[in-house]
Amino acid sequence: MDLTIQDMQRYTRTLIEDETNISTMVEKALRENAKEDEEKAKNAESDIVDDADLSIEELERTIKDSDYADFEEFKE
Repeated sequence: MDLTIQDMQRYTRTLIEDETNISTMVEKALRENAKEDEEKAKNAESDIVDDADLSIEELERTIKDSDYADFEEFKE
């Protein structure tokens, strides 16, 4: 029984590694997926930074001195 399992394992390994190059294709696909994930993470990070900058700039444009005065009154 053990010899049959070992033989089947050897055959499977040989089939995957040598005959069809499936292992190479799988490794390549995994590398490509890792690169895509890395690019998505970088893009998401830059989008967050851009959104934060825009929000601050918009606030600076819209807040007026009267708003500060109103806020000070509110705090009292």
